[in-house]
Amino acid sequence: MPCKNLDSCPIPGKSGVGAIYRKRYCDGNWSACARLTVLEECGAASVPAWLKPNMAPEADTIIARVMATG
Repeated sequence: MPCKNLDSCPIPGKSGVGAIYRKRYCDGNWSACARLTVLEECGAASVPAWLKPNMAPEADTIIARVMATG
């Protein structure tokens, strides 16, 4: 089952690294996607453009910072 945000996410592409992300995260293991984690915990405004699906430690930092500032 693909990610529910597949159509609106800027990351997945049909070639290059985007295709790798899509196969690894968007089309299967989307619950491990760092972008989706931040989106669900903090909202779309908190997901930076530079955040890639495999950046879980950075996602945790963003979430902690947003939660600390309320």
